[in-house]
Order: sequence, then C-alpha cells, then structure tokens
Amino acid sequence: MRKTLNPFTLLYLTLALLGANCAGPQGSKLVLQGDQQMAVGNYSSAADQYRKVLVQDANDPPRLRLAMALIRSGRHTEALAELAKVKQDLHQSLYLKALCCVALNDVAQAEQFIEQALQEKPDDSRTLALLGRVKFLQKEYARSAEAYQNAVANSANDTVRTTLHYNLAMAQLLAGRFKQADDTFRLYLIKQKFITKEDNRLAGAIAYAAGDRERAFRHWKTLTSKEQQKILNALDDQPTQAAEVAMNNG
Repeated sequence: MRKTLNPFTLLYLTLALLGANCAGPQGSKLVLQGDQQMAVGNYSSAADQYRKVLVQDANDPPRLRLAMALIRSGRHTEALAELAKVKQDLHQSLYLKALCCVALNDVAQAEQFIEQALQEKPDDSRTLALLGRVKFLQKEYARSAEAYQNAVANSANDTVRTTLHYNLAMAQLLAGRFKQADDTFRLYLIKQKFITKEDNRLAGAIAYAAGDRERAFRHWKTLTSKEQQKILNALDDQPTQAAEVAMNNG
C-alpha cells in the first residue's frame, strides 16, 4: 500500500501533552532542545538530548520522547528497550510499542499492544488506524476496513482523514466491497490537491471493479495500452487483484 497513515502526524501535539516537567530549568531546556530537533527531523540529535534529560529525571515523559525519537530514527529495538522501562504502561507507551512491533514484523505482538491501548482509549483514531494497518498486513481486509472506518469517524484532522480514506478504500476493495471502495476513494480524490498517475490508476481499477467501466477508462487515459491491459487481465481473473496490480505499478 503506498499511502499509510503517518503515525507521527500528531507527534508535536503528543509531545506537548507529555509535558516538559523535567528536573529543573536545565531539564526543561534539554526537553525543548530535543523537541526542536524533532521538529526539523534531527531525530538522533533529539534522542541525545532526551537521554541527557533522563540522567536528571528518569520518569515516563522524557522516556516516551526518547522512544519516539528512536522510532523516527528507525531504531525500533532500542525504542522497545526504552519503553520496557516505562513505569506506568498506559495508552501512549502501548501505542509506541505496537508501532515498534509492526516495524519489526512482529504483527501478532503489535496486535496485543493495540488491544491493550484501545482498552485505555477505545476511540483513539491513531490506534484504530494502526489496527487497520495490522489487519491489512494479516490480509484480514474486512476487519481492516472496519478499523479504518472507526479511525475516520474519530479523527478531527482533515489531512489525516484524507489518508485514512485511501487506506479504507484499499481494505474495502480487497475485502470485495467494490461499491464502498469506489465511494470511499472518490472522497479521497476530492480532498487531494494533486491527483497522481497512481491515484488515477487505482481510481480506474476501483471504478471498473464497481461496474463503472466508462469512468475507469477516463482515469486510465494517461496510461499506456500495456498498463491498461495488465490491470484488465487482473480484473478478469479476480477483481480484487486489480488493487495489487495497480499499486505495484506505482
């Protein structure tokens, strides 16, 4: 799947909610410096600042910040080790553990952490979106669609909702819910400022699967005849294969 919900879309809001109540002014200054490094994408530097904070204050907020910096650096095993030291394992730490497990291809463990996190916050859109991703990876497309649908319903961020509509449409299509997938993907296209060749390729595959062949070929007008035929061959074999063929040619 090309587009998946970036788990850190709400990163800076999360950092603010964690608070900067570290040990004294120096600790607060280090947290601020770490946050600034995170904001510009210097995740390793941010991790260094948060480690310095932990020398003074080994509490959960700076450790969660450190875990997020390590995750953004691609150091998921290190992040899990830090998260194991969290004193109060609540929603945020469970969510970050699930992110690490997905990245490390431990999908079963990720699902367990997600279930625990949803017990803390049943309507959290980020966690529901991550559940949708896990179920998609497990090829449980109907359950993936359900999770993404719940994530859409609970997200107030329009940019996030646009990406969620993309993911939801893919899950619906692969679950064989062609009309739902078509309606959902059209919502996604409405919100896009720039429609890519891949967007049109997928939109055509979904429209064709939903029975609207005329609109499908309108979306495919920029594709070569060879590209069109490859998608059509997949559709003839099994309609849901069109999504996989279209995505793999992006």
